[in-house]
Amino acid sequence: MTFPRYAIFLSLISSSVLAQTWVQISDNNKALNCPDMLELDEYAYVIRNECYGKNEEEYILETGLFLIQEKTMVLKQRQIHSRSFIQGVSKTVVLNSHFSTSGEMRLEHRNNRYYFLAVD
Repeated sequence: MTFPRYAIFLSLISSSVLAQTWVQISDNNKALNCPDMLELDEYAYVIRNECYGKNEEEYILETGLFLIQEKTMVLKQRQIHSRSFIQGVSKTVVLNSHFSTSGEMRLEHRNNRYYFLAVD
């Protein structure tokens, strides 16, 4: 792939990541019965899981701001309401991010790998 094509490809991925909902399809290559949803909207994110609680407010596990830089996704100003796929409690988390041409996103934190597919 030549540089201009690669740059166009990256810009398409970067713009498509914004304002999308991603469903977690596996955690360290293990299928999930109750996946987390990662909603990205310009600069803010929400992690939800419909298996927790009986109404929409209870589905929210975490909120905050995000930033994508090169091959990382930074989650900052995290407001943790309940446990999500990210186990830590620090206010800022840096995840290695990888996007495939098949529409899959892989996030890595410490020794863990989380796989997501875009749903919208």
